[in-house]
Formats: sequence, structure tokens, C-alpha cells
Amino acid sequence: MEFQDFDKETIGQSECRVLVIFRALSLEEQKTSAIQFKKELERLIENYGKERIWQNEGFTLNSDTIHGTYCLFGSTDFGDCIADEWWIVWLLFEASRTVKNAFCRVIDSDGEFLLIEAAFALPKWIDEDNSDYRVWIHDGNVLLLRPNGANLQEYERCDPLSRSEAIKQINLGENFDVPARVNKGIRQRLQEYPETANNHHRAVITIPRSIAYLLRKDRNLVSKAITAFYYRDPISEKECDCMQKFYPNDLVTMTVCFTPLLYAQLAQQRTRKYAPFQLPLQGEEPAFTQAELGMKLACGFEILYNSNEQEEAKKSIDQLLEGAVFPTDDELKTLPLINDDTSFMNVDPDDLEDMLNSRIKDLEGSQSAEDSDFAESVSSADDQASNASQSKMTKDFNEHDLKDIISKIEDFVESDGSSSDRPDIYGIENSEEDEEKLYTYDPGKRDEFSLNHRNAESDDDNIEFNEDEFFNILKKPTSDTMAKSNPSALDSASSESSEDELPGNMTLQEYMQAMDEELKSQKVGNKEGAPEPFNGESSELGIDMNLAMNLIEGIQANPDAYGGPISTLLDSLNIQVPKG
Repeated sequence: MEFQDFDKETIGQSECRVLVIFRALSLEEQKTSAIQFKKELERLIENYGKERIWQNEGFTLNSDTIHGTYCLFGSTDFGDCIADEWWIVWLLFEASRTVKNAFCRVIDSDGEFLLIEAAFALPKWIDEDNSDYRVWIHDGNVLLLRPNGANLQEYERCDPLSRSEAIKQINLGENFDVPARVNKGIRQRLQEYPETANNHHRAVITIPRSIAYLLRKDRNLVSKAITAFYYRDPISEKECDCMQKFYPNDLVTMTVCFTPLLYAQLAQQRTRKYAPFQLPLQGEEPAFTQAELGMKLACGFEILYNSNEQEEAKKSIDQLLEGAVFPTDDELKTLPLINDDTSFMNVDPDDLEDMLNSRIKDLEGSQSAEDSDFAESVSSADDQASNASQSKMTKDFNEHDLKDIISKIEDFVESDGSSSDRPDIYGIENSEEDEEKLYTYDPGKRDEFSLNHRNAESDDDNIEFNEDEFFNILKKPTSDTMAKSNPSALDSASSESSEDELPGNMTLQEYMQAMDEELKSQKVGNKEGAPEPFNGESSELGIDMNLAMNLIEGIQANPDAYGGPISTLLDSLNIQVPKG
């Protein structure tokens, strides 16, 4: 990657970019610090991550001079393995402890990478919109470049920095902030390193002898092959039925090192048996599993070798195989056959929920003491109120509660204020000014949009919403409303049915009415008998019973109270939908 691409807007979904600058008086001092920093990284990798298997790419840094400042920069594709990105962060933390004048920036597709982990502990003046060039790793800590101005309060926001502004502020050594809670959260995330830097999962598989040789020469080829197989398409999969490069005619069984993620990706891929391979019967274990895993890995190598997008990998394979002396059976017999435990792939849903809850607590624990205490008190109060409310609604939901709900709905519908005076039911306010801002970049499109928008508004003006009529419909029983809105519906349904489906000459309406009378007489579903129909619109409780019945029927139709029209209406009025 060239340095001019570092700040380009488009960044890969799995791309991690690193920039390291050095605070020094002269360019030569900066170069000396950069050389020392790279040597420290090499030492750390050699001592702690020599056996690491990278998911897609290893971590490397290049050098360049920008506006008179010597820097190191690099880009790494970490693929599906976020642990690779955190390993890079750990390396930068440790190297910056040795090279005291180093300032390291890490970004990915989400922006400043460290902000995500420390989101609960960030000062209020910084967020993802203004954090550019404000988050750095320095001397083993996360350092924030605060805005200029001694009177800046925590609740005030600021603008993002440009690269030149950040370099200037770093060289001046002004407005440095090392927030303790932010650093505590990041250290908790990094505490597994360097112990897990070389985290391997070993499995015994059956593969072509040539692939066994390649893996002994370059362990990182296993990740490239698995990635190629994992993201195969129907066209590339055709290579698996030919296997021109890695034909499975000379197979060996040996232990192969994966990462846990790579092994899971390979093992859980469902595939068919490809023509060149002869697999044992599925019940023959462990031979079948070893052969199937080996088939998938060999196909990954075949796809990788024939991919037009992997010219470097193909060149590397050709160089390794040129004049190669493959391991003999006697050599391979001296190697241990080890299968590591695979239970890590089987996660119980309850355990997963516990893990997520534990993670959330860890993140929330990194907040300041005041914010943490406040959050806990609010959360506790909300939980108590919620539990009390749920208990009340499920156990003690009484006439007063029902009256309160009906009253709030009546106040909402019968309000004399215009709809523009009410808050939008979804909490969103749209304005012409906002729409105008969306099109400021193209006057032509803006004019076209404005014309279409005015035409749409003129059409909408012809449509009026009668709130009183809507409320009257809501008050009426469901059956009456359906009958009035479509009086021929039942008759048409009756006419479409066969005559012999109903007894005698009864119509469908008469038959259904007779069934209702029969059910009432048998007292089905109600030990106390069926209730008398409501002839009036109010009851002794002083509420509209038809409206109450419609609400209850709507709630019962959606017992989970998620996403239904009744729950949406009640939520907009800050009324909790009764459950149970």
C-alpha cells in the first residue's frame, strides 16, 4: 500500500491500517526512532508470535516522509479473524513502551478501532464522527488529543483533526489526555496476549503428500487454502472435480495445525464428495472425518493455485515445490498424531447469553465511577419498575388499569391539537430543510426532487384523515366494522361454498349465528358462561367496552407484544402492553 492511499475513504471490510509517527526535532532523529520501532516489533513477533498463523496477511510496516515527518504505515487484511487485529494492537502497545516518542494510530472500516472497545468510557466530547486523528497509542497507553481551548467542557463537541493538525499538536505536546477508564477497558481486552498469540488447534487429516510438504514449509498456506475453499463459488468449485495440481493419488495421514477459527470454518463447511476422492463409509470413524477434512483442504489448495486473484500464492507454491523432496512414510510415522478437543465449536445458547452479558458488564464497568453508579441506579430502578409493572399486569391487572389505558387512548384521539403539534409516533421529525440538505451536492437533482416532492404534496393534500371517524370505527365491535366496510363479504363467501356444506337452506350468516348460540348454551371455554353482548358503548366502569374488547383482542392476537399495531399504539402513549 502506498501512503497516499492511507486516508482514502474506501477501506476494506476486513482491513486494518496502522500509522506510526515520531515526535522528534529533526528528520534524522525520526528515522532513527522508526528503525528502532521496527526492530522492536520484529523482536516481539520473534519472541511471542513466531508460530502464529495469520488468517489472511501478516503484519508489516513501510516507511515514508509526509510533510517533513518520517512515518511508518501499513495495511493488513485480517479476514474473518478479529484476533489478528487485536494482536497488532498489542504489538503496537508494547513497542511504544520501548520507543517513547512513537505515536500509533489504528483504523479499520469502522474508523478509530480503539473507540469501539472503549465506547462506554469515552469523554462526551468525542465520538465516531469527530474522532479522526484524535486516538493514538503512546507509551503503552491510549492517548486522546483533546481540542484546543482551556474552557472546553465535557459535554461540548469538537471537530475532527486533519493529519497535519494532529502531527502539529503531537509535536507541540499540547492537550494530551490519557483517560484511565479507556485504558482499563483496552487492557482488559489485551490481557490474553501474548499467551494466545500462537493459539493452534491440531487435527489429524489425510491429505496429498505434496500438501503435507507445503504445510511443513509454510504454515500460513493453510489459512489461504481454507479461505479459498470457504469462499468458493460454482466456477472455482469445478477445479475440485479435476485436481490437476494436487491429485489425491499419494495420500498421507498427519497432524495439521490450524487456528480454532480456521478449523471451525473447514469442519463446518458442507460439501459433496468430489470425483477424484475415495472416502471411507460415513460410519467408519475416525477414517471418514480425517479423509473428509483432507478432501476439503486439498480442494482449497487446488482452488487457491488456480485463482487469478492469488498470483503471489501460486508463485510461492511453485517455488516451494521446485526440486522438493517430499517427506517419506517413515519420517511421518515419527510425528505424533494429535486431535485437540473440538468442544469449543459447540456453544450452548444459555452459555452464549451469559458470555454476552458478562462482556456487557465488563464494558460498562470501564465507565467513570459517577456514570457507573448513576447507570446502575437507573438500571436498578428501571428493572424494579419493570418487574413491578409486569407483575402488576400479569397478576393484578385490574379495572383501574384498563380504565387508564382507555382514557389515554381517548385523550390521544380526541385531542383538539393538530397532528403537527403531536410528536411523531416513531420519534422522527422530517423537515423540508433536512430534505434540502440531502441534495445540496447536485442542484439539478435538488430541483428535480423539489418538483416531484411538491407534486406529491399536492396529491396528498386531496387526502384527508378524519380522526373522529377513525375513532368511531375503533369503538365499534370488529364484526360490525367488517360488515359495514364490506357488507357483501360474507354473502360472497357463502355463495362460493357448496350448497350441501350447510344444513338445510341456511345461509352462512344464519349458520354461524346458530353455532354461536350453540356454543353459548354449552358454555365452551368459559366456566361462568358466555358474557352478555354489549348493547351500549359504555359500562358501569365508565369505559368504552367495545374499544376495550378490541384492544384486548389485539393484544391476545400478538401475545409477545412485539411489532403489532396495538403494541405500537400503546408504546407511543408510553403504555406497557400487558403480557400473560
